[in-house]
Amino acid sequence: MESLYIGHYEWSATTGDALACNVMSVLMLPARISQSLSGDIDMNTTIICNIAEFLHNHPDSTEYIAAWFKLVETGQWSSFEQMRQSFPYLEGKESNALFTIGCGRYTLKARINFKYKHIVVRNIIANADYDR
Repeated sequence: MESLYIGHYEWSATTGDALACNVMSVLMLPARISQSLSGDIDMNTTIICNIAEFLHNHPDSTEYIAAWFKLVETGQWSSFEQMRQSFPYLEGKESNALFTIGCGRYTLKARINFKYKHIVVRNIIANADYDR
């Protein structure tokens, strides 16, 4: 798999290098790093544990995930309701937001803090895998 470019930074699925991008203050770390962390997640840091495995298992999702990040990177929302205008299939609440992406193929779970312009991406799942 090629590297995934989002914003000005790069994450490589082959090497497991971290991706840091200006997506409402998002820092994504590969599983081997994030699993070693303990305690609460720093408010300025977002940790996603499954991105390398997910992209490896679902290479067709790369385009959809990159598009989601690009939209989030440029978004200027101050409430869940405003964000729902950009993401009509957004469900849940700030503490447990569910973004349906890829024409309903994938669900991205996140925690959103509009005050600090911060999103914690908690998980990405393929809906086909979830239905099994």
